[in-house]
Amino acid sequence: MGTVAGLVGLTLLTGCDFSGSDYQDVLGRTDQRLTGALATVRLAPEPDELGRAVRAAADAAGWAGDELTRATSVPDEAAAGNAALAGRLRGLSGDITALAERVDGRAVCTGPAALAAIGAAPNMPGLRDGAARLAPPYRWGAALPSAEPPPAPPRLANGQLLTDRRTPEQRGDGVLEVRNEGTVDAVVKLVDRGNLLVSVAVTAGGGARVEGIADGAYDLFYTAGADWDPAVGAFAHDCEFHRFTELSRFQTRPVPGGTAYTVESITIRDNPDTPESITPVPPALLPG
Repeated sequence: MGTVAGLVGLTLLTGCDFSGSDYQDVLGRTDQRLTGALATVRLAPEPDELGRAVRAAADAAGWAGDELTRATSVPDEAAAGNAALAGRLRGLSGDITALAERVDGRAVCTGPAALAAIGAAPNMPGLRDGAARLAPPYRWGAALPSAEPPPAPPRLANGQLLTDRRTPEQRGDGVLEVRNEGTVDAVVKLVDRGNLLVSVAVTAGGGARVEGIADGAYDLFYTAGADWDPAVGAFAHDCEFHRFTELSRFQTRPVPGGTAYTVESITIRDNPDTPESITPVPPALLPG
């Protein structure tokens, strides 16, 4: 007796997406990756890391545009919006790559400033429009940065102590005098064995005085720039980072009729007369 074997009712489908939910999955993946990359930009703690985060965001935007272009599950009613999104995402990738060069040049220095620049990028209005053109129920771009620029922070007040972490035991009679003869505002940092004790704002053309410094040898750093962001503790634009090469030494000693103490005077200039006394440092080495 013969045996009859067969496959009944089996249909092979390859290279097909099955429903609009598959398209929303594609939207969700691209949206999630770009959202995560932008969050990393916002939280970058210093310019070198910010540069890496901005380049990763450019890669995420380009990848998202390519993914949407390759999607095979785009419903007819979402086709126009999808094409607009894909094209604008690739354009945004170029915008963010250009921003990375500004970060490398220290024109943009903080995560919030970089995110604001991305929110104002040339391709961002078209990206928002493309997202709006997606037919319901398809959604994309809920976490795009705001189109509205953040309010400009108030300028630093000359002589303002931004940080003072000294304990009573870390106070003495020493005095630090700072004169800023440069054209940009600065924040000077008094550092004890790698630990920030005091930071003081010294605006362009101004001078400041920090009293109550205990005996010891301290490192002095300063950062200069524009648009101090108190939430980040850094200048948002045109930032510089420097260290005085010599330790500042403070000493108190008794003298007839009283006490002698150190008054250390330093000057900040755009072009120091003795450049060997001040050296640029990587931003990650600036104590915060």
